[in-house]
Amino acid sequence: LLGEAYLRKEEYKKAVEYLEFYKDNGGRMAKEDNYSLGYAYYKTGNYEDAIQVFNKISSTSGALAQNAHYHLGDCYLKTGNKSQALSAFKAASEGNENPTIKEDALFNYAKLNYELANPYGSAIEAFQSFLTEYPNSAKKVEANKYLANLYLTTKDYENALVAISNTGLDSKEMKEAYQKVSYFRGVQLFNGVELERARG
Repeated sequence: LLGEAYLRKEEYKKAVEYLEFYKDNGGRMAKEDNYSLGYAYYKTGNYEDAIQVFNKISSTSGALAQNAHYHLGDCYLKTGNKSQALSAFKAASEGNENPTIKEDALFNYAKLNYELANPYGSAIEAFQSFLTEYPNSAKKVEANKYLANLYLTTKDYENALVAISNTGLDSKEMKEAYQKVSYFRGVQLFNGVELERARG
């Protein structure tokens, strides 16, 4: 009870002390207790121990499991294990209990797909899924920038133009990118003997 009380007061070091004492002295750790201990470890920067505890919950379902997966993803990122973070964020994005966590987890999953250079189809699909599910997200512009880069890499200039347009052409950087991609798309159409479309 003291451990939980300190957790609610955001005194995480004290929470760890009492929750560990409870665990080490034979206390039966329910999944809620494990989550509290994992979260206290997470908030004190003890990511390795947080990973171990959150993994005990991640095999369950519900809001607690979704939260555990989300924080597990962040712990893996902070310890440099991006491939495990990818899996954890994917699992968190599949839960429906907390819409805010679901949205952020899906964005992080897409971003990690991009950073890990997974087959481009996966990253493109993940960002498309994010933008379809969250068309008004605060991360919409950033997601479209990633998507535009992916389309450029795969020489899908038509979709790159759409993604760049969706980020907005307010910045000099985006205007230059749009001009460059328009040129490549024009060349692509010209080479395909689609002269009318190449002019447009």
